[in-house]
Amino acid sequence: MEQRYKNFLLLLAALACFAVGAALFIGDNDMVYEQTDETQEEKDQNNEKGNTLENQEVNAAEEDEAAASAKVGSDGENFFVNYRMQRDKRRDNQTELYRDILNDATRDEEAKTAAQAALEKLYQVAAVEDKVEEILVGRNYSDVIFVMEDTVSLLIVKKQSLSEEEKTALASFVCSYAGIAQDSLSVFTVE
Repeated sequence: MEQRYKNFLLLLAALACFAVGAALFIGDNDMVYEQTDETQEEKDQNNEKGNTLENQEVNAAEEDEAAASAKVGSDGENFFVNYRMQRDKRRDNQTELYRDILNDATRDEEAKTAAQAALEKLYQVAAVEDKVEEILVGRNYSDVIFVMEDTVSLLIVKKQSLSEEEKTALASFVCSYAGIAQDSLSVFTVE
């Protein structure tokens, strides 16, 4: 029971981050354009101040998660639809960022190598998330969202509740398929 409580607290913390990020992201519709309209000198200054590729990736992920969880108050179906729309938007923004770095002649090879690696990781994670969702929907779950992060992963199933056996079976399958540790996965339901 204590592990379940910890998982619940992790979900609440993630949802709080989602909501804050959504409020910030939604409040500034020109944010993406402002980042791409920077002059090269401004970009170089930002890079010197520690605005690394990894920080940009983490910030984009947090903003996406925040936007998705801002929709939790609505019914379950809207939650799943809204989450997928936000996830697609985040993936597109990240892909564009990495491609811009790869196509920027002024970037050094180290930055391009890091962008290529991040882009490949993004594609791999997206493929695993999408495939897990597809398999579980094929197993008669009406809707599923799987979020795979470096340290914590979430599986959200559209269902009133899950038995402990069902949760264990789901967690076992997902961890095995995705190659993640069982203790890093939290399983939740949304009606």
